[in-house]
Amino acid sequence: MIHRRQILVVLTAIAAWIAAVNLPVSNPLTSDVELYKVVGRNMAAGQMPYRDFFLEYPPGAAFFFWSARLVPSGYATAVGILLCAALVVSAVAVMSAADGLGFGRGRQLAAGLVVALSPLLLGRFVIAERFDLVLCVCVALMVACAVRRRFGWAWSMLGLAVLVKLVPVLIAPLLFMWQRRTRPRTLARDLGMGAAVVAAGFIPFVVLAPRGVWRMLHYHLVRPLQIESLGAAYMRGITSLGGHPMAATYSYGSHNLVGTGASVVSAITTIVQVVAIIAVVVTVVRLRNAGPRVYVSAIAATLAVIVATAKVLSPQFMLWVLPASVLVAGRYGRHATVLCAAALVATQFEFPFRYMDLVAGDGAAIALIVVRNLLLIMLVAACWPRRDQTEMLNDRMSDASPSGVASITAP
Repeated sequence: MIHRRQILVVLTAIAAWIAAVNLPVSNPLTSDVELYKVVGRNMAAGQMPYRDFFLEYPPGAAFFFWSARLVPSGYATAVGILLCAALVVSAVAVMSAADGLGFGRGRQLAAGLVVALSPLLLGRFVIAERFDLVLCVCVALMVACAVRRRFGWAWSMLGLAVLVKLVPVLIAPLLFMWQRRTRPRTLARDLGMGAAVVAAGFIPFVVLAPRGVWRMLHYHLVRPLQIESLGAAYMRGITSLGGHPMAATYSYGSHNLVGTGASVVSAITTIVQVVAIIAVVVTVVRLRNAGPRVYVSAIAATLAVIVATAKVLSPQFMLWVLPASVLVAGRYGRHATVLCAAALVATQFEFPFRYMDLVAGDGAAIALIVVRNLLLIMLVAACWPRRDQTEMLNDRMSDASPSGVASITAP
């Protein structure tokens, strides 16, 4: 059964998508859709990613690029149709998770509407011309299934997310802890389902093109400090105060800072990221009565940490934090939703409208990206799991739902 609230959110998502992709822009940039099209065309011609041509993305992304060719329309339109569908499913899954977490109707609607309106909050270049909404829908479905205690489906969704972007593997420990507390008897089986999804996507390429797969992984390990990242914004902000902001160079498909200082800052932010992710896990362990609300908040905090401290912070990465951030409970839950929406808007102001100014070292553009990254840090704090979330209705979900993914739209 679908509520009228969900119908409203679906219609809002479609309307926001149509409005966003038709808005005029003052500073058009090269679309990634052309890259996707080339990859899809190469695969349709019988070429294998990683073996016959380099691809920086994991196998799940390659499958998406190829599958867009199956939609009976122009390639760019097909990508837009698939991403719009991902947006709609993400919004409905978020509302279902909010219902399962015991949120009131107003809070459920607010969470769904923030996701539905993300095309207007974040902008067309990020929403319609980057494929990260695929990761967004995987995370939203994973959370919705876990809240409904359908952990087999949750692990499968996490496996798909890893195939799309690799990074979600870092939230696997939280999902493991969640199921071990809630449904330990099926943990091995359900974890195996997620592992099977990842193996099915990677093993054929590892066997047939091991060097190409390693090159893809190595590409991300050695990428320099990108100018929109927290570390780069800090460095350029400090140097711009003296009137000489650090110059950016183009490599690895982005504008970056290079040199010893940038390498040191990149290493520091990576250490901070690892420590913060461990701290989230430790916090959950210390909350003895942790229930679904605590684990959802922990997932939101972890994803926010990953984005905020990454050495590459492309605008589309903001979609990674969206589905879980709007589901944070407790005193700061609404703050998390507002901060997430504000960070999306700030990102759109920076990209694409002020991006070239940022590359050139303009002080106002640097200040804008510093503010956006400050919002992300505040989002981490708002999402952090807390004791007040354990005192709420965390475990009201029963095992009565008869189906898996289909149950996410149940009232």
